[in-house]
Amino acid sequence: MCKPSCCNQSSSGSTGAIAVIIIALIIIGTIGPAVAAAAVHVIAEILEAVAIGIGSGIILAAAIWIAIAVQRARSRRQPAPIRLTARYEPASAPLVPVNQQSCLTCGDRRQIVRVIGNSRALVIRPCSDCQPSELAR
Repeated sequence: MCKPSCCNQSSSGSTGAIAVIIIALIIIGTIGPAVAAAAVHVIAEILEAVAIGIGSGIILAAAIWIAIAVQRARSRRQPAPIRLTARYEPASAPLVPVNQQSCLTCGDRRQIVRVIGNSRALVIRPCSDCQPSELAR
């Protein structure tokens, strides 16, 4: 008697599938540990970079917090009293409005102050516009 085609089981199809599964398991067994080790290494590197970043951020935040605390403490202290050492002396010549002055360089005082270079050296000289003869000496 003939069997219908649905009940006909051929052993060659299942043997090929089993062979493919066995070959796949062998490949996974040999390559799998190397891939797993590489994946673990990459994950460890990522975690290390994240830990370094978080640690750097915490250190930076602590340094900023300390700087702010120091500045607050300095600002709360009482400032030292200001002591004026200069004496108040009236000007030797009264100030004349600009439109009434004969010399705009010195303001009719006959002397000018000259700064030498970038230093604090000051030289009082005769005015070059009012007293040119004094400069020749």
